[in-house]
This record gives sequence, C-alpha cells and structure tokens, in this order.
Amino acid sequence: MGVNFYDCINDYRLRAVKHELQSNNGKQILQITMDCGFNSKSGFYSFFRKREDMTPGAWRKTHGLD
Repeated sequence: MGVNFYDCINDYRLRAVKHELQSNNGKQILQITMDCGFNSKSGFYSFFRKREDMTPGAWRKTHGLD
C-alpha cells in the first residue's frame, strides 16, 4: 500500500472526522477528533495538514460547513 500502519489507521480516522464534520452535529472539531480516535489535538492537526494541505477549520469553510 505504500503507507505505514499508523498512517493507514489515521486515514480511517480522518475519514470518520470528515464525515462527522459534514453531518453538522454541532460538535467542536476537537471533540470529534477525540471521538474518532485521535489522542491529541496536535497529532490530529499535523496529520490533517499532511493529508489535506489546510487546517480543519479551513477545510470546513471550503466545504460550506461553517
């Protein structure tokens, strides 16, 4: 697959976070990330930026979710 184990798991977590963000359930980004299995805000933000090349807040705005 060309991806290490932790990146593979975090990709699944990231998909879950994005799904929750799109469901517009009123939760804060940090609460969603913890619910989806990320252990720290900094770890999540680093991974999100690595995959999406923007912050979660910017991603939300570009998708009209804010």
